[in-house]
Amino acid sequence: MGRPADALHALADRKHWQDTPLSQAYAKDRATADKQLADINALRDGRKKPLAGLTTPAGINDATFHWPPGTREGEDFQTQTGLTQWIADRFWANESDFCEDPTPQADEKSRKAVTDLGAPLYGMDPDPQLPEWEGRRAENGAYEHLTDWAPEPTGADNARLFLSSGGFPRTAPAPGTAEFRIAVEAPR
Repeated sequence: MGRPADALHALADRKHWQDTPLSQAYAKDRATADKQLADINALRDGRKKPLAGLTTPAGINDATFHWPPGTREGEDFQTQTGLTQWIADRFWANESDFCEDPTPQADEKSRKAVTDLGAPLYGMDPDPQLPEWEGRRAENGAYEHLTDWAPEPTGADNARLFLSSGGFPRTAPAPGTAEFRIAVEAPR
């Protein structure tokens, strides 16, 4: 610990996440969506004003003449085109949604292949007498993370890399090769 009490209190603040750049951007986006929904509702309501007080022409019912197109069926133009839903989806998003990992998960067959390959190589604690013990211990921890870590289940790309390398790669791809470009430039 070794820090002054005020520094420890700042680190222990349970609301530390409320004033981050992400939370500020989220609040700004939510306010923007709220304003956009209010603007759309004002536009819809504003379409009624020019016709207010006018007599409904013969042969047309009151709703057809006085209401904006589509509202009689329950959906205004913006709802019919999906604009209202698009804005509302952004409004109702949770800040935590931005922190979820969209990485596709490995299927059962791939997870079994990872376990079948990795268990004999990394599934037990390495002998501390070996000269490369720390490296093997790190690989053992990485293997546990790859296969048994609940916050990040085995991802499809991690399984692919593990299986294609016969375990954890021992060398990096040479610069300029297709393998290097895939490893370095692949979207994560």
